[in-house]
Amino acid sequence: MTPSSPSPSPSPSPSTTSPSTTPPTTTPPTTAPPTTTAPTTTPPTTPPTTPTTAPTTTPPTSATPTPTSSTPAPTRPNAPTTVTATAGASSLLVSWQPAADNGVAITGYRAVAIPGPASCTTTGATSCVLGGTVGVSYRVVVVATSAGGTSPTSAYSNTAVPTAPAVATTPPATNVPLDTDQGQITTTTPGQSLTLVGTGYAPYSTVTLTLYSDPIVLAKVVTDKNGAFSKSVTVPADLASGKHSFAATGVDPSGKPRAMRMDLTVHPRPAKLPVTGAPVIWLIVVGVGLTAIGAGLRAVRP
Repeated sequence: MTPSSPSPSPSPSPSTTSPSTTPPTTTPPTTAPPTTTAPTTTPPTTPPTTPTTAPTTTPPTSATPTPTSSTPAPTRPNAPTTVTATAGASSLLVSWQPAADNGVAITGYRAVAIPGPASCTTTGATSCVLGGTVGVSYRVVVVATSAGGTSPTSAYSNTAVPTAPAVATTPPATNVPLDTDQGQITTTTPGQSLTLVGTGYAPYSTVTLTLYSDPIVLAKVVTDKNGAFSKSVTVPADLASGKHSFAATGVDPSGKPRAMRMDLTVHPRPAKLPVTGAPVIWLIVVGVGLTAIGAGLRAVRP
């Protein structure tokens, strides 16, 4: 007997069982309770603003900054020092030591006489000449000038007294003409008044007016701010007739001697008419009377 083979297990047949029809679960839609939303106002669309970036200042590359001093730098020179005044004829020679510039360029100096108003200036030199009145006692101060301002005033100089110009025994040898307020003249008479006019002298200096042949000092005059003068003088009443000269002597703005001269002829004064006195009057009266008598006698003659 043939062993019987085990019967193959029947392959499961596809289930024909209808799937369980489970009624679909219907999930009711979840409805959120109505929400009342406030109306939204949409702002106008503004293009986005790009933030402005402040420019970045890059500090210059340098060494460690130098600390700033709390004391401001000087803006003007110091005062000149060691001011010295030397008296001359109608003048003063002033000198001084340079001022410390304090880093500011010095453009010049100005010296002032006290009493004034004479002054002199330089563009850097440390000396100058001042006109002076003869016999006056002066002291001088000096300041330095610069673009940043004027320095403090120096200390006073020593005292100096100008001397009078020398009067020569003969007229000065010069071709610079001395003038009058009426122009050039060539003649005059004793006792006449003349106004002499001159220029080119140191300002505020003394000028001596002299008459030659004998030297006779007629007057002294102080010049104005321009170094000019105008002075009235009188020709001496006893001056002899003939050739004479008027001279004006002093110093120029640099302190050098200056002279002006006018040559002229002095004529004698016209003779005066005789003065009519009492005796002359009586002679006239007698003459008139005699004339009248003579006329009467002729009238009665047959």
